[in-house]
Amino acid sequence: MRSLQSIVFKWNILFLTALFSIFVLGSAAYFISLLLGSVSVSRIELLKQVSERSKIINKAAITMANTVYVNTSRDLLTMDSSENPELFDKINRIFFDSQSYFEGMDIELSLIALMKNGFTYSSVNELTSDLKDITGAYWYIDNFSNEKNEFWIVRFGDAVSKSNCMLSYGRVIRNPSGEYVGIVLVNSREKSVYQVYADILEQGGNIYILDENGYAISTSNKDLVGSQIYYMPAFIKMNGQNTFKPDYSRRIFLSNYYDPETKWTIVQESSFQNVFGEYYSLALIIAAGGLAFVALGFTLSLTIAKRISRPLKYLADKLRNFSSAGFEKLEEMNSYEEVATIGVVYNEMVDKIESLLDEVKKSEEIKRKQELEFLQLQINPHFLYNTLFSIKCLVELGKSEHAAEMLTSFMNILIQPIALGDKFVSLETEVNMLDKYAKLMSFRYESIKFCAYVEDSVKDCLIPRFLLQPIVENSVFHGFDSEKDEYLIELFAYPSDSYLIIKIKDNGVGMSKSDIESIWEIKCKTADDVNHIGLMNVRSRIKNIYGENCELNISSVKGEGLEAELILDRNYEEEAK
Repeated sequence: MRSLQSIVFKWNILFLTALFSIFVLGSAAYFISLLLGSVSVSRIELLKQVSERSKIINKAAITMANTVYVNTSRDLLTMDSSENPELFDKINRIFFDSQSYFEGMDIELSLIALMKNGFTYSSVNELTSDLKDITGAYWYIDNFSNEKNEFWIVRFGDAVSKSNCMLSYGRVIRNPSGEYVGIVLVNSREKSVYQVYADILEQGGNIYILDENGYAISTSNKDLVGSQIYYMPAFIKMNGQNTFKPDYSRRIFLSNYYDPETKWTIVQESSFQNVFGEYYSLALIIAAGGLAFVALGFTLSLTIAKRISRPLKYLADKLRNFSSAGFEKLEEMNSYEEVATIGVVYNEMVDKIESLLDEVKKSEEIKRKQELEFLQLQINPHFLYNTLFSIKCLVELGKSEHAAEMLTSFMNILIQPIALGDKFVSLETEVNMLDKYAKLMSFRYESIKFCAYVEDSVKDCLIPRFLLQPIVENSVFHGFDSEKDEYLIELFAYPSDSYLIIKIKDNGVGMSKSDIESIWEIKCKTADDVNHIGLMNVRSRIKNIYGENCELNISSVKGEGLEAELILDRNYEEEAK
């Protein structure tokens, strides 16, 4: 048997091991955070460079469009017809002058000018196959109603085949009244924008250049150009701006840089392996080793905890089911000295409780028998008193022969022992005794008639001796008056589930509700109280013998008779025997 002190020592060792694990894992986490911080700075700086490169194309397109607008807008607004060769040549010269300047930056731009009056200009290097496709596009028609003076769009030179993708900057031409009259479009091939970041693309990674609405101006995945990649308000709320964050669900790092001047956002998606490079495998090994060490520590802790708690849990379960388990003793426990001591004390306590319960049961049984005997002793004198009083009345009335016959019948009833305490008889026997009692009372009340209707299935049910006589006696002495031609007492007995129902009715004067309630409050302080003591004792005997589920109920209507209903346990037979 081991002491808990040794277990506590082992727990201390485990605690120190856990501290060591926390230190190692914490240090690893710290160094990883430093590494991620360094990578974050470098990634955002790299995206900033991409933004600066793409800004050159942005500025070049804006510069060319503004140059054309400043130098030709008045001419475009005042020309009378769609045919104007001089204006066409003027725009052409401006385009080639600007293009020669930007060629030194390795930037190729094309130019389109469209007026509502039908005038069109298209540079020789323009990739749009049909300018009518532009006038039918939604973004072009939208310019008639919106108030924008400039915009960026991604469009295709061939709208049908979705080829020749271009990034276009539009400069809107409006008359003095603010009405839309034309547009200048400066176009850059999407391929030119792609070259800005092509050299930093990683295997398995993606780069997006998004406008302020989240649409892809350029991306390494050409199928997504012109599509909305992110809903920007939600993207900014989740990731912020100019940040570097991991996305564990996709196993990538997501970095972004926002350029407030162009309002473009550069987004890069990089796999974990690309970010950590050669450190990725090492990081996995360290992480796996740390997790294995933690799992081992957890397993050991769980095993030790179970060994400690198993006897205590066993003891707790026994205590929790203390009463329902019938005060079952504990098995001998040799696990730990302290637990074994608790088990010994528990078993001693169970022995003591069982001994005390036996004493209480014996005391309660004696008390119950004494109460039943007392109730029986109360009923018997009450019966004797009423019967002898009836004989006395007959004698005083000069009916000596009737008195003698009544006395003889009374002696026949007394031949059967009526003071046997808590004894049981069959329902049929008890009903026969009631019939004899009714004949006895007929010597004084000649018009008394007793009828019993007992179903065969309940005739053999055992009930306490002398249980029904006080109810019939109450009907005789308190229920009838001289105005009745016939005194009728009826008994009905039948089964109901596991209960035996006995109803006794009379056609007497009945009782009020308050009179019925007063019966259960009798204290036998006066002679009048004795008159109804039989009913109270019947109810008390039922409660003492059968318990709270069985009852004596009395119902009555003043002037219409009284009904007593006894609800008894039909299966009390074995216990009665």
